Amino acid sequence: MDTKTYDDIFSAALALSPSSKVMLAEHLLKSLDNENQEEIDKAWVEEAEKRIEEIEKGEIQMISKEQVFKELNLKRQS
Repeated sequence: MDTKTYDDIFSAALALSPSSKVMLAEHLLKSLDNENQEEIDKAWVEEAEKRIEEIEKGEIQMISKEQVFKELNLKRQS
């Protein structure tokens, strides 16, 4: 996109009412989220499957959430 086109779009956006600006901003942000969402979802599924497999094979020692928070608090204090 050339600078003139960008400037025209930006100027038009500034002329919108506050509620229209909010709606435009929401749509623009949502369009960014959707671009890579499928890849992100796939990566999380793969990570979850990997972690489940590691747990089932006994490669990872599970600890309680209480222990996790206890260790985090100790690290923060040091």
